[in-house]
Amino acid sequence: MVTSLNTVPLTPVFGAEIVNVNLSADIGPGLFSLIYQAFLDYQVLVFRQQNMSPADHVRFARLFGEVQVHVMNQYHADSHPELYL
Repeated sequence: MVTSLNTVPLTPVFGAEIVNVNLSADIGPGLFSLIYQAFLDYQVLVFRQQNMSPADHVRFARLFGEVQVHVMNQYHADSHPELYL
């Protein structure tokens, strides 16, 4: 079980980079709890050098709650209407 995140603050006021987390892998409840708390603490999170498929993006977004589909469907990703291009 993950008990801490490696966070690097981006400014003195808000924002942090989360280091050594692979968002394309399965994120269990323990790790997500740490990510969510970092989001509450820093308001903006940066995850550099991620290799994520559209399905990975949708799966990660759904961890935060219901993902809304934009009404302008001509801009939806082909197989993932949750993604707006």
